[in-house]
Amino acid sequence: MNAEFTLRLEEALGRLSPKQRAVFTLKHYQGHTLKEIASMMGCMEGTVKRYLFTATRRVRDQMRDFA
Repeated sequence: MNAEFTLRLEEALGRLSPKQRAVFTLKHYQGHTLKEIASMMGCMEGTVKRYLFTATRRVRDQMRDFA
């Protein structure tokens, strides 16, 4: 079941835009703050928040039926 979850999560992340995927990965896998991510990506913190919100919603929607 763990392998199936990982596969589904990777598929969900693959459906995100490159910027959404980058923000999601930097926040949830690497533990960076929104301010750090904004600095790395050269954009405003509000933009990072929007990417993260959209990415999280899309991943959650795609993983909803897994549980």
